[in-house]
Amino acid sequence: MDTPRVHVRGKKDASKGKGRSDTLHWASRRQKPLPLEREPIPEREHKPEDYWTPYLQKRGRPIKKKKRRPKRRASSANATAPVKDNKQSLLKLIVSGGSAVLVGTLMGLIILNVFVEGSGSDLPNSIDTHTEGSAQTSESTDDDAAGSGSVFLPEVNPVWVQGGVYSSQEGADELAEAQRENGLAAVVLPMDGQYRVFFGVGLSEDDASDIATQLEDEGLDVYLKDDLSVPSVSLSGVSAQQSQMLKQLAEAGQKAVNRLAALSTAGVGGQDISGNLRRDMESIERSHRTFLTAFGKVETALPDEQRQAVQVMDQSLAQAVEAIQQYDRESSLPYLWQVQEGIMHYLMAYRQLSGVD
Repeated sequence: MDTPRVHVRGKKDASKGKGRSDTLHWASRRQKPLPLEREPIPEREHKPEDYWTPYLQKRGRPIKKKKRRPKRRASSANATAPVKDNKQSLLKLIVSGGSAVLVGTLMGLIILNVFVEGSGSDLPNSIDTHTEGSAQTSESTDDDAAGSGSVFLPEVNPVWVQGGVYSSQEGADELAEAQRENGLAAVVLPMDGQYRVFFGVGLSEDDASDIATQLEDEGLDVYLKDDLSVPSVSLSGVSAQQSQMLKQLAEAGQKAVNRLAALSTAGVGGQDISGNLRRDMESIERSHRTFLTAFGKVETALPDEQRQAVQVMDQSLAQAVEAIQQYDRESSLPYLWQVQEGIMHYLMAYRQLSGVD
């Protein structure tokens, strides 16, 4: 008889056949264990149970979802107050404003009545008295300023290069015109019944000598004159504002003339002035602008003789500045002689402004 053999399922076997219990298989040594024959378990469909339908049928009405109400912000007492309270507040506001306007109007009428009854023209400290007094004071101040102002014009000591002296203006004009046709400079100055012809000017004797040497090389007979200096003089009879503008005009013009004279005399003498020209051009133009500003403010306020002198100074300085600018572009020697001629006209007009005979 064959001995029974017990087959015990382990963890690995259990994972292969879930839901199966341990079994005993009788077999011989040569016979393999018989497979366990079982009917397959039918699969059951899982349906979710409805727990709410009987409850709803019992109550007889459907359940509605509750709507969330939006949160309300905390409002002030005036916003939640009844309409009646708002009307009362508006009425109080209107009454308060009307009362303030009425009180202000009454106070204004009372103050106006006090001033009218006081007849301010009879009171020593009335408003009209102060107004008249201030007007008289301002008029007297203006009169004093117009008559007591004075200005000191700076001193100028140029050295002139003279080319000839004529008893008639026709001879002097002919010589000057011949010089200009040759590209040189020339001006005619009537003085002591004679007519002097000048070919150049320097602010020092050395500068004038350089110009004279250059003219002598051209075959001209020249000599130096230093008797046409302008001392520091005081102009009276002008207002304080006019004296300040005249001083500013004279100082700015003198600065421009000094630089123009130094550049022109060096260039005429044969020196290279290109480096100094670029350095001094900005200063010359700035001084010229200052001169023009002062000239515009003081021209119409001067007497006829002084106004004519200032106008000639303006034209002469403009000629010299324009000529040096043209020389900077073209480097032509005749432009430097035009600078010299503009400077000579400026200095003669400056003598006329100072009242020097």
